[in-house]
Amino acid sequence: MKFESIQPFVRFVRYIKIEEKSYFPTVIPLDARIFYSVRGMCIIDIDGKALSIKEGSLIYIPSGMAYTLIPSDTTLLAINFDFTSKHCDLTLPIPPVPTVSEAKAEPLEKIEFSDTVCFNNYCIYEDCQALSESLFRLEKEYIRKLPFYRVETASLLTSVLTRLARHAEQRGTKSSRFNIEAVVSYIQKHYSEPLTNAGIAQSFHYHPNYLSSEFKRSMGMPLHRYLLETRIMKASSLIEAGYENLGEIASLCGFSDINYFIRYFKKIIGTTPAKFGKSRK
Repeated sequence: MKFESIQPFVRFVRYIKIEEKSYFPTVIPLDARIFYSVRGMCIIDIDGKALSIKEGSLIYIPSGMAYTLIPSDTTLLAINFDFTSKHCDLTLPIPPVPTVSEAKAEPLEKIEFSDTVCFNNYCIYEDCQALSESLFRLEKEYIRKLPFYRVETASLLTSVLTRLARHAEQRGTKSSRFNIEAVVSYIQKHYSEPLTNAGIAQSFHYHPNYLSSEFKRSMGMPLHRYLLETRIMKASSLIEAGYENLGEIASLCGFSDINYFIRYFKKIIGTTPAKFGKSRK
């Protein structure tokens, strides 16, 4: 399954206050879990390994993976969810199955991602304070259950999962110094200028070959293709806004050759800029 195909279903959201005297058995969850440490250090045992989740960090645990919450002084925000909506009829919390139980622990869904392998196993994401607003809003939406809250909670969780996937992707680069978000932001800001791979690489102190390979690995397309599509999308927006002078549009979008602009506009959009403009009137 590819990550872009997810349709998350949020089944249960709540705060869990853990104390030193608390007791939790080892359990197997039947749906996926996210534990975000709101306060204090959380310790979770997986496969005999005690994992420390500091305040502001979170851990993702896939369905079917046994874990144990270790007593500590902490407060967690816990989210039980599915990556798809195939079991959205099961709206009530589904208790995890204790490992000592004779009951079968069959996960509701067992998904293997081909492009975001970080979700195929447990994973710790440190310093996720930037996600806290979305996580807290998700909890409020779930608790209040206003009209269409299912849509809103799914949207919020999709955003959180996307940012976690990007975080994992960044962490998985050959060098932690490569920042795909910074490169993309640079292109979006300077697309009207005569950009080249070498020029962009120099701006970030990367070798051009390194930039090209890491960009393609992260984005799934060559940098020059991303730049070209960005310029064409900007051009289509200008045409929709009422711009008619093709020379001016081409210049504003970083094309020095109007014929080159028209050729690639038709190749990407499927029609010429002139016909595109007429169809929007």
